[in-house]
Amino acid sequence: MIRFRLMDAERRVEALATLQSHRWMEFSKMADSMKELSHNMLAQSKSNTRKAAIRADLDEELEM
Repeated sequence: MIRFRLMDAERRVEALATLQSHRWMEFSKMADSMKELSHNMLAQSKSNTRKAAIRADLDEELEM
């Protein structure tokens, strides 16, 4: 009886460890996705800023 309970407890611990490992892997994937999104947004922002500066320069030249 005690041996059965011990084996059952070990199975539960293994199941919880597997679940926790899966959750950490999912969290890691999400963190990587957020890093990529942040990088892409920063690159887009820099690109838009450069485009706006170029447009402003062109507008100034056209006004002259």
